[in-house]
Amino acid sequence: MEVYAEAIKDIGTEETQFAFVTHNKEDFGATNKKYPHPDFAASFSANKSYYFVTLIEALRHFMPELMSDIEAEQEWEEVPRTFTEMLGVEKELYDKIWYNRHQNQVYKARLGIDDVTQKDVDLGKAAAKSKEEQYGKANLGPYSDFEWGMLNGKLSAIRWVMGDDWDFLDT
Repeated sequence: MEVYAEAIKDIGTEETQFAFVTHNKEDFGATNKKYPHPDFAASFSANKSYYFVTLIEALRHFMPELMSDIEAEQEWEEVPRTFTEMLGVEKELYDKIWYNRHQNQVYKARLGIDDVTQKDVDLGKAAAKSKEEQYGKANLGPYSDFEWGMLNGKLSAIRWVMGDDWDFLDT
């Protein structure tokens, strides 16, 4: 405390401000601990030297704009998704990936690739129509390589969180 008292006498201009921050309220604090002990009170003034018992109080005094950002960050709470919400997203991702795979089957049947037949396509026709009605055909692809990767990555991640093996992408 004596070093602090000497430092504030000799250093700085009238605009320079100082702060003494201590958690040792027993030795440096007054009876109520929030203010300096009467023996040290002369070292503190309303415009040059301040006494604080927490660093947060000092920062609030000298940098209120910074502290509002820090406090907002500290008070921010991330609420986890509910299991029901995750199930809904998993179903939508499943449907969109299934629909895209079905469209690939339609294409292969049309060109006679990989022994895919019209019978294979017909088995999924009603389900594909249902998905078009549910999501809108424009929301079911076609997807770029990036979008396709994102859909599959999201499905894999959400299934993993819900307890499936990693990379479980069956539809």
